[in-house]
Amino acid sequence: MSFNYYKLTNVEKQQFIEEITISNNENDKKINPNIGFTKESYYFIPNTNPINIIFKDFIKDTWEKVSNTITESDLIIRRYINGDLDPLITDFSIIGLVKKEPDYNKGRKSSAIYMDNDGRKVVEKNFTDIRDTSTNRLLSLEMTIDWYQEDGNIGLTKTEICKNFSISQSKTEERKRRERQIDYLEALVEGTPIEDAVTTIITKYQDDITKYIQFGITKNLMDSMKGETDPTLNTVLNDIYLPIVGLPQYKINTIQTIEFQIGVKTMEEIIAENVDHHDD
Repeated sequence: MSFNYYKLTNVEKQQFIEEITISNNENDKKINPNIGFTKESYYFIPNTNPINIIFKDFIKDTWEKVSNTITESDLIIRRYINGDLDPLITDFSIIGLVKKEPDYNKGRKSSAIYMDNDGRKVVEKNFTDIRDTSTNRLLSLEMTIDWYQEDGNIGLTKTEICKNFSISQSKTEERKRRERQIDYLEALVEGTPIEDAVTTIITKYQDDITKYIQFGITKNLMDSMKGETDPTLNTVLNDIYLPIVGLPQYKINTIQTIEFQIGVKTMEEIIAENVDHHDD
């Protein structure tokens, strides 16, 4: 039997449960036995079930459709696990998939991809920060996992909170991310004409960088760089423009690279500043 898979928010989940219950009487509320459920926030409806017709408009208006009439056998991962194993909880690192180097965005792990031996994407994980809207404190890390079908389309998606942070854990995580930002900056210029100069800059501003890593203070570092009087370092900071990784038509100087990495400016702001240094 094939299924339609849908992704529900908690509100939609409750609405769905209310819609499909046999009785609205709280004392006699039963789930319609013709409806199937998967784990957590994922529901499936057999394509042959007449209730598809009854709730067609509700489905169309309320649910984000992830895949149209797929079967789990269409998922590439089923080549690697038998029918007794659940792809929602399988450890991909031990079943023969090739894990690509994770992507990081300003020190934060943003995605991880698992490929098969043919170079096809099998599973992709994307990570999103959940923050307190008033204090911006990191509360948790949300992970969305996409499983790909044989035809290259996403066949199944699951979103869950993979880690919650206490106040102390949040501070530790943020500090690790700031340290990765500096590591990335050093790796970015490795093998380029400005590698030695950037190493000198990082060494010279070590105290300011340490304050940034430990406490997230950016002002000291930015003031030191903008007030640099050494002609050679000033040239490296402000006058040498290199292509942006992934956006080679745009160029960025060293101080702007640091500003982006530590969150002082967005890439959009930097690109707008550099209109005279972009390729047509």
